[in-house]
Amino acid sequence: MSGIPNRKFGNNSIDRTIFKVNTEESLDYWQKRLEAFDICHYGIEEYNNKKLLRFEDYDGTPLGLTIKNKDELAHNFHPNKTADIPIEHSILAIDSVHLRIPFPKASQKILEDLLKWKTCSKMIGFNKAETIILSNESTDLYQEVHLIHDNSAVPETMGIGGTHHVAFSAESYGTLMGYEEWLINYNMMSSGIKDREIFKSLYFREANRILFEIATEEMNHDILENDFADVDEYPLYLPAFLEKDREKIEYNLK
Repeated sequence: MSGIPNRKFGNNSIDRTIFKVNTEESLDYWQKRLEAFDICHYGIEEYNNKKLLRFEDYDGTPLGLTIKNKDELAHNFHPNKTADIPIEHSILAIDSVHLRIPFPKASQKILEDLLKWKTCSKMIGFNKAETIILSNESTDLYQEVHLIHDNSAVPETMGIGGTHHVAFSAESYGTLMGYEEWLINYNMMSSGIKDREIFKSLYFREANRILFEIATEEMNHDILENDFADVDEYPLYLPAFLEKDREKIEYNLK
């Protein structure tokens, strides 16, 4: 996206997205790779009793890498194979999202009551920020949400390098309808359930005005006709209303 301003740091924001890799050796590998590509990083740090490598990409998007949970099994992950990154150092999945917010207990309540995430710990994070950590308690794909208490910053200005929303999953369409009913009962505005053709989604702004999406894990496999081993082999999928512009869109992507 061009022609819009860069993101300006602030609260009421998705502060950072952290991905998981296999081992400490993987973090060492990625630190060297970031340096080779002249990407800003903060070295390998200690955070929440784990190793963490924070960095910003060329657009200033705040990202990071950490080591997968010890209980997670390798066969649960399907890393993308590339010619230049050893498979043992591949990025496996999203580990956690960090939200920078002035009222963490309000977001904590929604995560616990609506999405059934569990508060697992509290800590003092970077810049002495009080941080509440919630987890999905999964042994297959363990993930966390970190609520960073920051009531001194001004709200973030969204722009290039910012993260627009965070998506959570619903097992089925019936589960998604239950989430919609919960929001209605608590007088929280939402988008209503949207048909995304491949899946269905619901959007709402939680207590600190961060946009949450809940999307169904069930997918329309009639649309996903092909079963390629390599994600790069999938043809470009466009929703029905954009098919008329396929030629122009494919040309611009190239």
